[in-house]
This record gives sequence, C-alpha cells and structure tokens, in this order.
Amino acid sequence: MIRDAVTDFLAFLVRAGKPYAPAIRWLNLVLDECEPDQITDLCSGGGGPWPSLLRALMAGRKRDVSVCLTDKYPNVRALSAEVKRAEGALTFLAGSVDATGIPLELGGVRTLFTAFHHFAPEQARAIVQDAVRQRHGICVFEVTQRSLMAVALTCLSPLIVLFVTPFIRPFRLSRVLFTYIIPLIPLAVLFDGMVSCLRTYSPDDLREMLRETSLQAYTWHVGEEQTQSSPIPMTYLVGYPKRSARPSTVAPEPAKPYASPTSSGAALAG
Repeated sequence: MIRDAVTDFLAFLVRAGKPYAPAIRWLNLVLDECEPDQITDLCSGGGGPWPSLLRALMAGRKRDVSVCLTDKYPNVRALSAEVKRAEGALTFLAGSVDATGIPLELGGVRTLFTAFHHFAPEQARAIVQDAVRQRHGICVFEVTQRSLMAVALTCLSPLIVLFVTPFIRPFRLSRVLFTYIIPLIPLAVLFDGMVSCLRTYSPDDLREMLRETSLQAYTWHVGEEQTQSSPIPMTYLVGYPKRSARPSTVAPEPAKPYASPTSSGAALAG
C-alpha cells in the first residue's frame, strides 16, 4: 500500500511538472530508426509520464503509438485508471515483469523513466546488453541527480506530499491516513528520493557502461537536457542499431521551448 502511494505521488508530480517533455524527440528518433511504433515501458510504477507524453508523441508522429506499461510490482489500480483514461492508447500487464529478465514476447522500444538508478551497475549493464542482444531500441531517462541541489530539493518532498495529496486520483482514505495522521508516505517519499539522488548514474557513468565491445553495434546518445519545469536536468541514454545505409547517427537539434542553451549531450559511435 505504501509502495503504491509513493508511485501515485511520483506519477502525479511527473505529470504536473512535465520534466520529461524533452524525451519526445529522442523517442521519435529511436522509433524512426529501428522499431515499429511500439514501446514496452519498464518499471512503470503508477504510469509515470506516459498519459501526457503519449498524446504529444502521437500528435507529432500523426499516427498511433502502442505503449505497454509493465512493472515488477505493478500498481494495478493506478495503471488500470491510466489505461481507461487513455481510451485504448495504453495497455498494461498485471503480472510481474522484471526489467532484468524481459519476456521475449514483449517487443518494441524499451523505455525506463526514473527507474534506472534502482539497478546496481551489473544489473543496469545487463538491461542494456539484453536490448542490444534482442535488437531493440532502448531509452533511459532520469530527472534525479547526484548533486547537492537535487538532495536539497528532495528535502522539500514531504511538504509537497502534504500539499498535493488531496489532488491525487483516485482518492483513497488510506492515503489520507498515512499522509496526515501517520506520516508514513511523506517519510517514504523522502527516503526514496534521497536514495534515488545518491544512486543516479551521471552521463560519465553511462558512457563508461557503454564501452563494452558487445555494445558497439549500436549508436548511443548520452547527455543532459535542461527543462523549464525543473532546475535538475533530464539525463538520457538512448541507443538503437546502426544502419550503415542511412546517415542516422547525428542527434536531432534540441527542440524549443524545452531545450536550453546550457544543455549538454554527446553521441557515442562505437
């Protein structure tokens, strides 16, 4: 119950702030390069940024995009509500899907939002290697950071929980109880946020992870992009199979208004 309440809060925060808006151009790039318009989202929690992100993605592509939400511990009630609101654009699996052991039948581009830091380096590397082995595109996005600013902002998270809880849907009495009477949810959000900041991989960490010989058949883009909604930039790792017949290894120009002149990024060509 506390786990679900935390994922509900994180999903609400992501939708309200839209820190993943810059991810749309990277998703478009990978879908154009190597996959049909199909995405398998891993570690989806309460739905993450997908409800609004999918609408923007389909509007830009002018066609439907299939997104399947999965999680090792799926928040079934929250995911069911998101699927219903999406009117068929989203689906989810009620069964457990471990990002380190993805069933072969789950195809399409693999995405992870605010989740990669949960995995130890060997597990994170295995997730990337499995995508390469099965020739799937992969997009990893994070809006946490191993920095003093990120930690300082995380210290404010219990106050934010107290303020936004009445607006989180679906409404639950248990959420009110464990927020205002027994404050387990604010404390859990604080702990999760602190751990997430301290464990988030930096762009240099991600580049080091990609130096293995087995990963050189892919084109990789790693970097950070600043957004208007948060002082913490979005970190990204994006990969897709190389195609020698197409000059497709150059990253797209940052899209306004979400990109900033201070954004930094790098393309790794193996």
